Amino acid sequence: MSDTDLHREWGKRANQRVWSLIGDGAPDDEGARREAVDAAHASLWHWQHAGGPLERQRGEWLVSHVYALVGDGASALRHAQRCWDITEAEGLTDFDYAYGCEGLARAYAIAGDAAGASEWRARATEAGARIADTEDRAIFESDLNG
Repeated sequence: MSDTDLHREWGKRANQRVWSLIGDGAPDDEGARREAVDAAHASLWHWQHAGGPLERQRGEWLVSHVYALVGDGASALRHAQRCWDITEAEGLTDFDYAYGCEGLARAYAIAGDAAGASEWRARATEAGARIADTEDRAIFESDLNG
């Protein structure tokens, strides 16, 4: 198995661990919250070695999302901005564009910036309505409103 294949495998495993920990929200105990943050960073690190800009964008979104769930607004905003920078630089559209907007909306809200959160939520709502695939749109809308 090549190094790229190994990174891809461990990136997937770390991503799956994050989702098993966060489920529908923040983990209840401190140990699980720390593990979710660590696993999100691990997933991003592995995808930086096994993927391209799309995987990095999605990885930054996941790290931001986890930080938002655990209430670390500054870290959530830093990673949401990185996600957005990749989104813009790579011209990502549809599902990934909408999630770039959602990440900033959520991060601004957790960071206590109501104006920023409102602006990016409006952008996310508009972008979400343009997601072509019905199932992807429903997943996005659930995340945006959850």
